[in-house]
Amino acid sequence: MSTTATEAFNIELGILPLRFTVAARRLMFYWTILHKPDSELVKQVFNAQKLAPLKNDWVAQIEDDLNKYNINHSETEIRNMKKEKFKAIVKTNVKEEGRKYLLSLKDSHSKSKGLNVKKYMQSYLSTKSLTLQEKQILFKFRTYTFECKANFKNRFHADLRCMDCGHLDTQEHIFNCKIQSNSDVKHSDIFGNLEDPCKVAKVLTKINQMKTEIDLKSSL
Repeated sequence: MSTTATEAFNIELGILPLRFTVAARRLMFYWTILHKPDSELVKQVFNAQKLAPLKNDWVAQIEDDLNKYNINHSETEIRNMKKEKFKAIVKTNVKEEGRKYLLSLKDSHSKSKGLNVKKYMQSYLSTKSLTLQEKQILFKFRTYTFECKANFKNRFHADLRCMDCGHLDTQEHIFNCKIQSNSDVKHSDIFGNLEDPCKVAKVLTKINQMKTEIDLKSSL
Protein backbone atom coordinates (compact mmCIF):
# COMPACT_ATOMS: atom_id res chain seq x y z
CA MET A 1 0.00 0.00 0.00
CA SER A 2 1.83 3.06 -1.29
CA THR A 3 -0.13 5.46 0.93
CA THR A 4 0.77 3.67 4.15
CA ALA A 5 3.27 5.54 6.30
CA THR A 6 6.55 3.59 6.23
CA GLU A 7 6.85 3.43 10.00
CA ALA A 8 3.38 1.90 10.29
CA PHE A 9 4.66 -1.44 9.02
CA ASN A 10 7.48 -1.42 11.59
CA ILE A 11 5.18 -0.41 14.43
CA GLU A 12 2.46 -2.92 13.65
CA LEU A 13 4.92 -5.78 13.09
CA GLY A 14 7.00 -4.85 16.13
CA ILE A 15 10.27 -4.65 14.19
CA LEU A 16 12.88 -1.94 13.79
CA PRO A 17 13.87 -0.43 10.44
CA LEU A 18 16.67 -2.37 8.76
CA ARG A 19 19.29 0.31 9.49
CA PHE A 20 19.11 -0.49 13.21
CA THR A 21 19.58 -4.22 12.67
CA VAL A 22 22.57 -3.51 10.44
CA ALA A 23 24.07 -1.18 13.04
CA ALA A 24 23.68 -3.81 15.78
CA ARG A 25 25.43 -6.42 13.67
CA ARG A 26 28.17 -3.97 12.75
CA LEU A 27 28.83 -3.27 16.43
CA MET A 28 29.00 -6.98 17.21
CA PHE A 29 31.49 -7.45 14.37
CA TYR A 30 33.51 -4.63 15.95
CA TRP A 31 33.68 -6.68 19.16
CA THR A 32 34.82 -9.69 17.12
CA ILE A 33 37.59 -7.71 15.39
CA LEU A 34 38.91 -6.48 18.74
CA HIS A 35 39.43 -10.11 19.74
CA LYS A 36 41.30 -11.13 16.60
CA PRO A 37 45.10 -11.38 16.61
CA ASP A 38 47.04 -8.51 15.03
CA SER A 39 48.37 -10.93 12.40
CA GLU A 40 44.95 -11.32 10.75
CA LEU A 41 44.26 -9.15 7.70
CA VAL A 42 40.96 -7.73 8.95
CA LYS A 43 42.66 -6.61 12.18
CA GLN A 44 45.51 -5.05 10.20
CA VAL A 45 43.06 -3.07 8.06
CA PHE A 46 41.20 -2.00 11.19
CA ASN A 47 44.41 -0.77 12.85
CA ALA A 48 45.51 1.00 9.65
CA GLN A 49 42.21 2.91 9.48
CA LYS A 50 42.64 3.98 13.09
CA LEU A 51 46.13 5.32 12.37
CA ALA A 52 45.13 7.15 9.17
CA PRO A 53 41.36 7.68 9.27
CA LEU A 54 39.54 8.80 6.14
CA LYS A 55 35.95 9.95 5.62
CA ASN A 56 33.47 7.06 5.40
CA ASP A 57 35.99 4.50 6.66
CA TRP A 58 34.54 1.55 8.55
CA VAL A 59 36.24 2.75 11.72
CA ALA A 60 34.53 6.13 11.33
CA GLN A 61 31.19 4.35 10.97
CA ILE A 62 31.82 2.41 14.17
CA GLU A 63 32.68 5.59 16.07
CA ASP A 64 29.44 7.10 14.81
CA ASP A 65 27.50 4.00 15.91
CA LEU A 66 29.03 4.07 19.39
CA ASN A 67 28.00 7.71 19.79
CA LYS A 68 24.57 7.33 18.21
CA TYR A 69 23.62 4.36 20.40
CA ASN A 70 25.13 5.76 23.60
CA ILE A 71 27.73 3.05 24.09
CA ASN A 72 30.13 4.99 26.29
CA HIS A 73 32.86 2.40 26.66
CA SER A 74 36.45 2.62 25.52
CA GLU A 75 37.96 0.18 23.06
CA THR A 76 39.83 -1.50 25.92
CA GLU A 77 36.65 -1.85 27.99
CA ILE A 78 34.78 -3.38 25.05
CA ARG A 79 37.65 -5.77 24.34
CA ASN A 80 37.63 -6.94 27.96
CA MET A 81 33.85 -7.31 27.98
CA LYS A 82 32.20 -10.71 27.59
CA LYS A 83 30.42 -11.10 24.27
CA GLU A 84 27.01 -11.66 25.85
CA LYS A 85 27.35 -8.56 28.01
CA PHE A 86 28.30 -6.36 25.06
CA LYS A 87 25.53 -7.92 22.97
CA ALA A 88 22.97 -7.09 25.68
CA ILE A 89 24.15 -3.46 25.77
CA VAL A 90 23.98 -3.18 21.99
CA LYS A 91 20.54 -4.78 21.84
CA THR A 92 19.08 -2.54 24.56
CA ASN A 93 20.54 0.71 23.25
CA VAL A 94 19.78 0.07 19.58
CA LYS A 95 16.17 -0.87 20.38
CA GLU A 96 15.72 2.27 22.47
CA GLU A 97 17.05 4.53 19.72
CA GLY A 98 14.91 2.68 17.20
CA ARG A 99 11.85 3.23 19.37
CA LYS A 100 12.60 6.96 19.59
CA TYR A 101 13.02 7.10 15.82
CA LEU A 102 9.65 5.41 15.18
CA LEU A 103 7.95 7.69 17.72
CA SER A 104 9.31 10.78 15.97
CA LEU A 105 8.06 9.52 12.60
CA LYS A 106 4.70 8.54 14.06
CA ASP A 107 4.18 11.99 15.54
CA SER A 108 4.98 13.64 12.21
CA HIS A 109 2.57 11.56 10.09
CA SER A 110 -1.17 11.84 10.57
CA LYS A 111 -1.85 8.34 9.22
CA SER A 112 0.15 6.65 11.98
CA LYS A 113 -0.84 8.98 14.82
CA GLY A 114 -3.04 6.41 16.59
CA LEU A 115 -0.51 3.58 16.65
CA ASN A 116 1.34 2.40 19.74
CA VAL A 117 5.06 1.63 19.48
CA LYS A 118 5.63 -1.76 21.14
CA LYS A 119 8.44 -4.29 21.24
CA TYR A 120 6.34 -6.99 19.64
CA MET A 121 3.83 -7.59 16.85
CA GLN A 122 0.33 -6.23 17.41
CA SER A 123 -1.93 -8.98 18.75
CA TYR A 124 -4.49 -8.77 15.95
CA LEU A 125 -1.81 -9.74 13.39
CA SER A 126 -0.66 -12.82 15.27
CA THR A 127 -4.02 -14.19 16.41
CA LYS A 128 -5.51 -17.19 14.62
CA SER A 129 -9.01 -15.95 15.39
CA LEU A 130 -9.03 -13.54 12.44
CA THR A 131 -8.94 -14.26 8.74
CA LEU A 132 -6.32 -12.65 6.52
CA GLN A 133 -8.97 -10.34 5.07
CA GLU A 134 -10.07 -9.22 8.54
CA LYS A 135 -6.47 -8.47 9.51
CA GLN A 136 -5.99 -6.47 6.32
CA ILE A 137 -9.11 -4.38 6.93
CA LEU A 138 -8.12 -3.71 10.54
CA PHE A 139 -4.64 -2.71 9.39
CA LYS A 140 -6.13 -0.30 6.85
CA PHE A 141 -8.30 1.35 9.48
CA ARG A 142 -5.43 1.63 11.97
CA THR A 143 -3.14 3.23 9.35
CA TYR A 144 -5.83 5.46 7.80
CA THR A 145 -5.66 3.79 4.39
CA PHE A 146 -9.23 2.48 4.38
CA GLU A 147 -11.12 3.48 1.23
CA CYS A 148 -12.84 6.65 2.36
CA LYS A 149 -12.33 9.97 0.59
CA ALA A 150 -10.70 11.88 3.45
CA ASN A 151 -7.88 9.31 3.52
CA PHE A 152 -7.09 10.02 -0.14
CA LYS A 153 -7.58 13.76 -0.49
CA ASN A 154 -5.30 14.04 -3.51
CA ARG A 155 -7.52 11.62 -5.39
CA PHE A 156 -10.90 13.03 -4.27
CA HIS A 157 -9.96 16.67 -3.64
CA ALA A 158 -12.91 17.90 -5.72
CA ASP A 159 -15.52 16.20 -3.53
CA LEU A 160 -14.82 14.63 -0.13
CA ARG A 161 -18.47 14.08 0.74
CA CYS A 162 -19.95 10.71 1.66
CA MET A 163 -21.96 9.34 -1.27
CA ASP A 164 -24.64 8.12 1.13
CA CYS A 165 -25.33 11.11 3.41
CA GLY A 166 -23.27 14.04 2.12
CA HIS A 167 -21.11 14.52 5.22
CA LEU A 168 -17.30 14.56 5.08
CA ASP A 169 -16.28 11.01 4.24
CA THR A 170 -13.83 10.18 7.06
CA GLN A 171 -13.23 6.93 8.91
CA GLU A 172 -14.77 8.42 12.04
CA HIS A 173 -17.86 9.43 10.09
CA ILE A 174 -18.36 5.91 8.76
CA PHE A 175 -19.24 4.74 12.27
CA ASN A 176 -22.04 7.32 12.48
CA CYS A 177 -23.29 7.10 8.91
CA LYS A 178 -26.33 5.03 7.95
CA ILE A 179 -24.05 2.30 6.61
CA GLN A 180 -22.65 1.49 10.06
CA SER A 181 -23.87 -1.75 11.55
CA ASN A 182 -25.65 -0.73 14.78
CA SER A 183 -22.93 -2.15 17.02
CA ASP A 184 -21.31 -0.80 20.17
CA VAL A 185 -17.91 -0.69 18.44
CA LYS A 186 -16.52 2.84 18.13
CA HIS A 187 -13.80 4.14 15.82
CA SER A 188 -11.47 4.64 18.80
CA ASP A 189 -11.74 0.91 19.57
CA ILE A 190 -9.48 0.05 16.64
CA PHE A 191 -6.55 1.67 18.50
CA GLY A 192 -7.26 0.14 21.90
CA ASN A 193 -5.76 -2.96 23.45
CA LEU A 194 -7.91 -5.03 21.12
CA GLU A 195 -8.89 -7.46 23.84
CA ASP A 196 -11.56 -8.64 21.47
CA PRO A 197 -10.06 -8.11 17.98
CA CYS A 198 -12.61 -10.50 16.48
CA LYS A 199 -15.49 -8.25 17.49
CA VAL A 200 -13.82 -5.16 16.04
CA ALA A 201 -12.73 -6.92 12.84
CA LYS A 202 -16.18 -8.39 12.20
CA VAL A 203 -17.76 -4.93 12.42
CA LEU A 204 -15.14 -3.40 10.14
CA THR A 205 -15.61 -6.19 7.61
CA LYS A 206 -19.36 -5.57 7.56
CA ILE A 207 -18.83 -1.82 7.21
CA ASN A 208 -16.41 -2.45 4.36
CA GLN A 209 -18.94 -4.63 2.54
CA MET A 210 -21.78 -2.14 2.99
CA LYS A 211 -19.66 0.84 1.97
CA THR A 212 -18.44 -0.97 -1.14
CA GLU A 213 -22.02 -1.71 -2.14
CA ILE A 214 -23.15 1.90 -1.59
CA ASP A 215 -20.17 3.36 -3.48
CA LEU A 216 -20.83 0.97 -6.36
CA LYS A 217 -24.51 1.95 -6.58
CA SER A 218 -23.67 5.66 -6.37
CA SER A 219 -21.21 5.38 -9.22
CA LEU A 220 -23.76 3.83 -11.60
